[in-house]
Amino acid sequence: MSGFDFGALCDPDAPEPGSHHRDAVEARAREISSKTRRNRTLLSGVAVVVVIAAVAGIVTTRPDHHQLIVTDPSSTTAAATTVPTTQPTTPRSSIDGRFIPPTTTENGRVVLPVTFPDGEHITLRYPHEMRVAQLGLAGAVGANWPVVNGSPNCCSRYVGITYQTIADVYGDATPVHVYRGPNGEPVPYFHSSQALKPVRPQADSLVFQFGRWLVQVYDLPKTGQFELRMTDAQRETWARGLTGTVDDHGYLLLHAAAPLSIANTFSGSFGATPGNALELAAHIACGRPESATSVRSRFNDPSGTGVAWCAGDLHLSATGKKPFIDLAASELQVTGAITQASPTTETTTTTTTTTPAVPPANAVSASFVSTNQGWILEKDGTVAETTDKGTSWSTVGSLGSSDLTIRFADPTHGFAFSNQLTNQPVALVTTDGGATWTAMNTPFSGQIYALTIASGTVYAVTFDSNNPKFRIWSSPADNLSWTEDPITIPVGAGPDPSVQLVFNGGAGWLVVVNRTVIGGAQMSTTGHWSPWTPPCATVNGPTNLAAWNATDLIASCDEGVWGSPPNPGKAVYTSHDAGATFQRHDAPVYGSVAAADPNDALLVTDNTIYRSIDCGKTWTVVEGLTVDSLAAGRPLDLGFTSNTQGFVIFPNGQMVMTYDSGATWNAVTQP
Repeated sequence: MSGFDFGALCDPDAPEPGSHHRDAVEARAREISSKTRRNRTLLSGVAVVVVIAAVAGIVTTRPDHHQLIVTDPSSTTAAATTVPTTQPTTPRSSIDGRFIPPTTTENGRVVLPVTFPDGEHITLRYPHEMRVAQLGLAGAVGANWPVVNGSPNCCSRYVGITYQTIADVYGDATPVHVYRGPNGEPVPYFHSSQALKPVRPQADSLVFQFGRWLVQVYDLPKTGQFELRMTDAQRETWARGLTGTVDDHGYLLLHAAAPLSIANTFSGSFGATPGNALELAAHIACGRPESATSVRSRFNDPSGTGVAWCAGDLHLSATGKKPFIDLAASELQVTGAITQASPTTETTTTTTTTTPAVPPANAVSASFVSTNQGWILEKDGTVAETTDKGTSWSTVGSLGSSDLTIRFADPTHGFAFSNQLTNQPVALVTTDGGATWTAMNTPFSGQIYALTIASGTVYAVTFDSNNPKFRIWSSPADNLSWTEDPITIPVGAGPDPSVQLVFNGGAGWLVVVNRTVIGGAQMSTTGHWSPWTPPCATVNGPTNLAAWNATDLIASCDEGVWGSPPNPGKAVYTSHDAGATFQRHDAPVYGSVAAADPNDALLVTDNTIYRSIDCGKTWTVVEGLTVDSLAAGRPLDLGFTSNTQGFVIFPNGQMVMTYDSGATWNAVTQP
């Protein structure tokens, strides 16, 4: 499997997330590649079967997908026509519905141009024995479209693109309705039961034939309280607005007339699983501090063997037989790699206008030990320190990598850990304020999923692959001597577990999220952990937790992403009894939370900060905040050092700070 989780978005048997949760699903997709390599050790037998079954179904029935984002106003009804009974035969340049593109030879190497449906290009160069083109291009991607005409009913779409014909998929079935395309051509609509190999149960399809390419717009039934089925007028808008052409190499290019639009996220694969496969994911899994890097990292675990890396904003992963993987690791070349969505320049541009230039976006993580003193880790691995509340910064050392998170206990003792399978040690420590770093000696092995420091004690959550459970370790921060707590926390069967550790006022809480809330633990002021039921545990969605003090908590929840809860939507849950009970309040978005005092709280997603001053009951957008529009997704890091001072690092690396509990924010000029 690649860094992009096909099973999470495209498992035919998985609950269909509504697009009212689009921000959470897309944020999760952007984070997922950074964790995939370590998550291979976490997949249970059930999860492995689900993912493999999902990919196998994708490869054989709808291998090449692309995302469309649609706004669909009502329109007049088009007259029905009949579909021609003669379909073109399946071309020879395909294998199991996957397209085999043409190649050339240059200096003894195969040259394979690849065009994605949005028109972006890359070129692969590899030894003849890899036979990448002959594997055929396949893929999958989820799709969403926003609210239609102000209606609260949102629709989630999967658009399938395969190298086959209508007859290949539906035989001689008669469509239940036929719409007209932009030039009057027929666009049939089929029930799922009419397909020879139904892809998604109960997913009907609006079907387009663009030359030898088949495009299916999946029409889904009602899920929970959200009506996903398209109206007749909406299908007409699709029929007359979506067109396709074929480029010189035979790839399909999609075009959309307003109000339709085509997004540029794409995931696909040359080859099928099991077997040799080269997976590609564009604008999904690279260019972020926790993502894979340009270093080709090997993995060998229960979920598979392979090598993965990023070329710009294109994630590549080769799996299959050892000779194929070895050649991918050493010989496969990628040119014309897709530019990262996040800015990568680290130089400051001067301007003659009165508007200040946006500071360079370099930060990936930050940690403060007082209102005056703190550290940031930059994209190039540099560690910088401030002693004047973030007004100025100076370089103090380097970690050599940005695929880490930093946490400091005091002015001299700090920690850096990576929660992905890399060549990094389990963790690094510094005893001189970040100037030098050494590998940390621990009694545990494997990856650290969370590390937090509270009251001079460092807490680490690790995963035991021999007994698949999370375990909690603790040690004095200034004199490492680790102790394991007897409690263990389940991992869950999903593909992407994550752990949150939250401390305040001498109390602590742990939350495990694996698609949904899996479980949790609570530490009393005596230092002992016990099982705890986190907020949002019954709403079929993820959560983010923060604490104002030892008794007051707030959590952001995305309800109904993986099922149908009683009250689906965006919400925050607050507690005033240390998490024994919670009260639900509507929220504008799902995002990361930070707590200043028992009234002030922040909710952050994309390039927007929401603030509440009534304990989460109401929220307003913080005005006067200038953040690059490319900052999309949940923040890389955030938190409060005091009741008034806090920081946020946006996904593009831009850092801002507040000194009035979040009412106003200042951009941080990093070194």
